[in-house]
Amino acid sequence: MPEAYSYLAESIDAWPKQAELAKLIEKVGYQSVEFRNQSLGIVAIHTGTKPEKAN
Repeated sequence: MPEAYSYLAESIDAWPKQAELAKLIEKVGYQSVEFRNQSLGIVAIHTGTKPEKAN
């Protein structure tokens, strides 16, 4: 692998797995968090709902 791309493996290893990222999103307050894998799990689309602020 060319040296210019050597950071990619480290970056991929450091990024949280799909379920772990979903839990982090819930932890900061989003609700109904889900994820869908795309491209055999290379990419995941996470969605969630931000709750309305209480008055």
